[in-house]
Amino acid sequence: MKKILLIIALALVALGLSSCASNIPSTKKGTRQPPRSRYTVDFTQKGPGQFGVSLAVSGLSPRTPFFAFAPVGPFAQVNFAALLSDLRALDPNGVAIPMRQVAANRWQIRYPERVARIEYRIAKTWDARVGEFPIWEMVGSNITSRYAFLNGQAVLGYIEGLEGLPASLDVVLPEGWDIGTGLIWDDRWGYLARNFVDLVNSPILAGRIRYEGLRVAGSDVHLYLFSRDDRVVPTEVLGSVEKALTGIAAFMGELPLETYTLLMVLDDRNAGGVEYHNSGAFVFEDGDWPKIRRRIQDVIAHEYFHLFIPFAIRSDAISLESFFMNRPTAHLWFVEGVTEWASDITQLRSGAKSIEDYLLKDVRQKLFEMDFNRSEQSLQQISLNRQRSESDYLNVYSRGALVSALLDIYLLDLTRGLRGLQEVLRDLYLDFGPEKPLPEERFFEILTDYCDPEAQGFIRRYIVGNQPLPVREIMEKIGVRYVESEAAPQAESDLGLALNTGEGGVEVMWSDPRIAESGIRPGDRLVSFQGEALANTDAAIDDLHRRVAGWPVGSEFSLMLSRAGRLFEVRGKTLQRHFRHLFFGQEVLSPRQQAVRQAWAGKKTP
Repeated sequence: MKKILLIIALALVALGLSSCASNIPSTKKGTRQPPRSRYTVDFTQKGPGQFGVSLAVSGLSPRTPFFAFAPVGPFAQVNFAALLSDLRALDPNGVAIPMRQVAANRWQIRYPERVARIEYRIAKTWDARVGEFPIWEMVGSNITSRYAFLNGQAVLGYIEGLEGLPASLDVVLPEGWDIGTGLIWDDRWGYLARNFVDLVNSPILAGRIRYEGLRVAGSDVHLYLFSRDDRVVPTEVLGSVEKALTGIAAFMGELPLETYTLLMVLDDRNAGGVEYHNSGAFVFEDGDWPKIRRRIQDVIAHEYFHLFIPFAIRSDAISLESFFMNRPTAHLWFVEGVTEWASDITQLRSGAKSIEDYLLKDVRQKLFEMDFNRSEQSLQQISLNRQRSESDYLNVYSRGALVSALLDIYLLDLTRGLRGLQEVLRDLYLDFGPEKPLPEERFFEILTDYCDPEAQGFIRRYIVGNQPLPVREIMEKIGVRYVESEAAPQAESDLGLALNTGEGGVEVMWSDPRIAESGIRPGDRLVSFQGEALANTDAAIDDLHRRVAGWPVGSEFSLMLSRAGRLFEVRGKTLQRHFRHLFFGQEVLSPRQQAVRQAWAGKKTP
C-alpha cells in the first residue's frame, strides 16, 4: 500500500494573476493602495536551509507593539520560535530596539514608534519538528541550492494591527532563478496583496523551474514545475490538468477562475496538494510520468474542486476573509468528503476514467481506508471535534467520499436518473456562491431541500449518525453486485494484517477481527517477522504477503512489534485469505437500473 495522501483546503480569498520573472511570462501590473507592510524575502540562503526576511513598516505606535506569527490552520501547534534566528527590530539608522518574547509565537517591541523594519532568518519547515505533528510539506517551506518553495504562513510574521491592511513582497533570487506565484506584480511595490491573509495565501515556487501555459474551458492555467531529475516535463502535467479541469467544467457548468496558477514540486517525497484562492501547490516524488500520473491527476482534481467547495459553497462558519475568523463547523465532511467524491466522479463522467477504474480503484480504496481508519464518531462529530485523531480526520475523506457517492446514486434512483448530487451542487453554486454562505445551523435543512425530502433519513443515519453504510443496497441500484468479504478460491494463507510504510517503521493499519485476541492494534509498528527485521518499504511488505500466501493455512508465525517505544512479541497462526470489497457487474439490468446507471456514468439521455 502507498502512503495515504493528506489533502487539505485553506479558506482564502481574492483572485490574482500568475506572476513571473526573467523568461517566465510577465505578470499583470497592479495599481494599488501603498502597502503598510513591505516584505523582502532573500532566497540566497544566508544560512543553510534558511530564508532571510525583512519587514519594512511605517507609522507604528504604542498601540501596535506586537510582532507575531499566525499559529492557525495547519500551523496551529507550531512553535515558530524554534525556526527563528537573529530576530531584530531596527530603527531607520539600523539601531536595534529591544524586543521580548511574551508568548509562543508573539514578541513585544518596547518602542514600536521607532521601528523602521524587522529582520530575521527562518528555517525551512520540511523535516523540522516544531510541534506535536510535522508540518505537511505542501503547506510548509523548503529551500535548496536548486529551488525554493514556500507558503507565506511558514515564513512571514506580521505586526498585530496591520494584518488587515495592504502588504507587498519583494524577492532576492540567486542568479539564474525564476519565480512563479499567483500574486499580482506592481512595478513600484513588487508583489501586492490587499492584506496579510491574501499575501500568505499565495504560495511561491522559485528556482531552476520550467513554465508552460494552457487554456481550458475558458480559463488560463499557468504551470510552474520543478522536477528533481527532469523526468517530467510541463506538457505531461498539463495533459492531466486538462483532463481534470475539463471534467470539472462539464460537471459544474463552468470553471470559476479566469486565471489559475499551479505550482508543482517533484522531489523526494509524496505529500499531496493544497488549494488557495487562485492557485494550488503540489508536492510529490519525482518519477516516470506514466507511473505517477494517476495519483497526481486525482489530487489536482480534488484541490481544484475546492474552488467550488468551500470557496463558493460553504457554511458561514468558514470565513473567506480571514483564517483568524473561522468557527467550528459540523460540515468538514462536506468540504472534504464531497470534494473527494467529486474529484473521482468528474473523471468518470468525462471519460477520463472507466467504470472499472472508478469502482475497483477509487471506491474500493476508500472502503479499505475506512477499514483502516474506522471511527466510533459520526462524520458530524468528527467535523466538530477539534481534538480529532489523524485516523478520524482521514475518515472524513474515506467515509465522507463514500457517503457522497452513495447519496448521489440514492438521489438518482429516486428521480429515475434525472437528479443526483451533481445537480444539487450546481444549484447550490448558482443560488449561493462566495458572497452568500449557507447558515451553519440550517446547512442540513437546506441541503435536504435541494436533494429530496427522503434524503433527510439518509443524512440522519450516515452523516449525523454512524450507521454502517448501505453499500450493497445502493450499488444494486446501478446494477453492480458488492461483496464485502469472500474467501480466496484456493487455500492461501494470510496474516490477517493490513500493513503500510509509516514514520518509525511498518505500521499496522487494520487487523482482521479473527485475530482480535492477539492484542494487535492499528498504529502498532511491525519490527520483525520470524526473527528477521522488516524493512520499512512497500517492496518488503509485498514480499512478506507473497511469502506467507504460499504457507499452509494454520502455519505458526512470530511477530515482534512496538507500541509507544515498548517491544512485544505476538505468536499466531495464519488464516485463510479473504478478498474484501469486491464489485461485479450484473449482466441483466431492469429499465430503472439502466436509467440510473446511465445517469451515474454520465450518459444521461438528452
